[in-house]
Amino acid sequence: MKSHLSLNGGLLCNGDYMHVRCGAHVLNLIVQAGLKVIQSAIIKIRESVKYVRGSAIRKLRFAECIDYLLLKCGRHVRQDIATRWNSTYLMLDCALVYRRAYERLQLVDHDFKTCPTQVEWSRVEGIKKFLEPFYVITTLFSGSRYPTSNLYFHNVWRIQQCIQEELTNSDPVIKEMAHEMKAKFAKYWENYSMILSFAIILDPRYKAKIVEYCFTKLGMEDDELRAKVESVINGLKKLYKEYEIISNVGGGSSKVGKDLLDDLDEFDLFQSKTIGGKIKGGIPN
Repeated sequence: MKSHLSLNGGLLCNGDYMHVRCGAHVLNLIVQAGLKVIQSAIIKIRESVKYVRGSAIRKLRFAECIDYLLLKCGRHVRQDIATRWNSTYLMLDCALVYRRAYERLQLVDHDFKTCPTQVEWSRVEGIKKFLEPFYVITTLFSGSRYPTSNLYFHNVWRIQQCIQEELTNSDPVIKEMAHEMKAKFAKYWENYSMILSFAIILDPRYKAKIVEYCFTKLGMEDDELRAKVESVINGLKKLYKEYEIISNVGGGSSKVGKDLLDDLDEFDLFQSKTIGGKIKGGIPN
């Protein structure tokens, strides 16, 4: 497609900015890579949920455990869809809410044998905390009622920062999970999407300084930091010049626009003569 469009000159900057990866899809790949490491803990939660939902008697017994412990959560027990990591996150989140109820069920129901151990519960809690920003960002990226391009740079940076923080986690399993996710991040997002990075620079709240700030927080060396910031700034300048050339070349209606601008050359001078809401020697403004 890129080759065909380039023949007709239909692509800006020779198509350098044509391909943009789906943020939500790449995020799913990154998290799925990490979840493979912690399957044993997830499987126990999943099997516990399946057990509770397996029959009316089990549901009733679990409800009795909730009442006995005076848990007032008001949430249904959730089962995940293995191919959708965000549903797995919600399952873990819900399971932690009912943790004591599962532990109580293990004491009163000898057939229930998949309750996680204390160590596994602690690990699930750490995993849930680790995945929470990924869930929030996936929800943001998947929005359809608001612009999302301006959310890209800052949130991909947050993802990278979260992964780097967990590389030093005291839990070896979560640490390994972070390493797997870092490898997947490097494959798809090591080089931030240039075209989507421009959006945050065009945001008047941040401008170009935010790019330097974000890369600095990632602990980059000065040379690498300078190179990354310059690449984004130079990319924006390149795109601007491309539009500038198109604007100067113009099209069939450009003369009309130019004539209109010529007619308004003296508008600034006319406007500057307005004093106190009146035009000198004229009618009220």
